[in-house]
Amino acid sequence: MAEAMDLGKDPNGPTHSSTLFVREDGSAMSFYVRPSSAKRRLSTLILHGGGTVCRVQEPGAVLLAQPGEALAEASGDFISTQYILDCVDRNEKLDLEAYRLGLTEQASDPKPGASTEGSTEPEPQPLTGRIAYTDAEDVAILTYVKENARSPSSVTGNALWKAMEKSSLTQHSWQSLKDRYLKHLRGQEHKYLLGNAPVSPSSQKLKRKAEQDPEAADSGEPQNKRAPDLPEEECVKGEIKENGEADNKLFEEAAPEFGEAVVDESPDFEIHITMCDGDPPTPEEDSETQPDEEEEEPKVSTQEVGTAIKVIRQLMEKFNLDLSTVTQALLKNSGELEATSSFLESGRRPDGYPIWCRQDDLDLQKDDDDTKNALVKKFGAQNVARRIEFRKK
Repeated sequence: MAEAMDLGKDPNGPTHSSTLFVREDGSAMSFYVRPSSAKRRLSTLILHGGGTVCRVQEPGAVLLAQPGEALAEASGDFISTQYILDCVDRNEKLDLEAYRLGLTEQASDPKPGASTEGSTEPEPQPLTGRIAYTDAEDVAILTYVKENARSPSSVTGNALWKAMEKSSLTQHSWQSLKDRYLKHLRGQEHKYLLGNAPVSPSSQKLKRKAEQDPEAADSGEPQNKRAPDLPEEECVKGEIKENGEADNKLFEEAAPEFGEAVVDESPDFEIHITMCDGDPPTPEEDSETQPDEEEEEPKVSTQEVGTAIKVIRQLMEKFNLDLSTVTQALLKNSGELEATSSFLESGRRPDGYPIWCRQDDLDLQKDDDDTKNALVKKFGAQNVARRIEFRKK
């Protein structure tokens, strides 16, 4: 944690070269930072130096972790976060291998009979038996499912997994990939800061977000082509909009308290946390009481803003998640605190109904009895009524 303390001593912001993390060929170095208290500051230093930060472990990215993290040191794939600090301190690009975690232990414990002269690289061992899955492969599998599974039944068939095998996503067979997902990964998307709906991330949008905001690039939540799911820590412009409507006053006023921005993700409207226990009117009652003319937008009180901030912070601390991830969970659960908490913990709502996506909200706006009945069947009458009220706010 010493690193995190040191990072806070620079009140004037970074002053190192803006090309510190740019390679000789002009391409930017890409970094993946494991969640830690120093992550926010590290991302700022990297982006200021011309580098990029990715949300998940990507091929070619430099994997960063703090010294002492057992999993990182055991894998031998991670570089110490001290590398970034030393590069910035000296304003020059240093040797990555000198900062590889676990390198000291491996070098000081050579295998019997190994020569101490010449190359210290061990001969590659032949692959035998089962190949263990890495965290990066698990994330890749979950992301592929999000991109390509068009319905829940897709993951239980064979076509999706055969296509995944042909894509050479990993070295595993399609039977192994299917078994891995169904037995170990399904329902665990929240642990990887990924949503559980079959929608796909947009890498181009993700990179653009990364360049604009350090933590938006690092947080775990991929953007989606249709309607992103859950998605990690820094970014709030109060710009989650609903088809061009005005920004939500509550979240706009609460955002400065966090100093962060929420990634512009689906559903496309603002958040209002439901704190009351009373039942909302049914869809029929709601349509009867709809005013002919648009009413003046109510002002948000300081107490409501404070309540929203308190609730979001509680969820962020309880589940160790960033603002964007918690916000998206609230949006998909109509701002219901109990449902959101259950969803973040288990990936499911306590009432067993699914979460809302952008297409559902578009259907909700249609003046069509068949569509409305389909939504009531899917979500339950009470949840549909809550959604209508939530969208108004």
